[in-house]
Amino acid sequence: MAVKWSELYRWSVVEVEFGTPKKYVEAPIDCVDLMGKYPYGINTDNEFSMRHMAIVLSKNLTNSSITVVPLTETKHGDAENSSRVVLEHQKYKYFLYKDMTILIDNIVTIEKKVRIKKIVLQWVPEPVRRKIKKAMYESFK
Repeated sequence: MAVKWSELYRWSVVEVEFGTPKKYVEAPIDCVDLMGKYPYGINTDNEFSMRHMAIVLSKNLTNSSITVVPLTETKHGDAENSSRVVLEHQKYKYFLYKDMTILIDNIVTIEKKVRIKKIVLQWVPEPVRRKIKKAMYESFK
């Protein structure tokens, strides 16, 4: 089921597919069970892809592209990086299943119709928005 454009807001938390869908992978990959182990396809970058969480930063009204900032599992050193926002699971249990980092330095524009698969949360709380804005300011000043 597709996500309705009218239900997608700035600051929504969404599940996205950054990878290349299975149907576009031309050559069979012998080293992995592509169809069974990676049902959502493979990343176009450097890792195999499952669905990822992201936060919508902007929604283009003239076409179906949106700008998102991805979330990933927190790694050592993320808290010291000014272009990353660390969110602790204990504080945000209602939408996080583990400690996550917002990757401000990996903002990307994607095609909504192809990539957005699910809305996890209609919008993130104001304290998280402020942290994102502050990290964006620090990263791009």
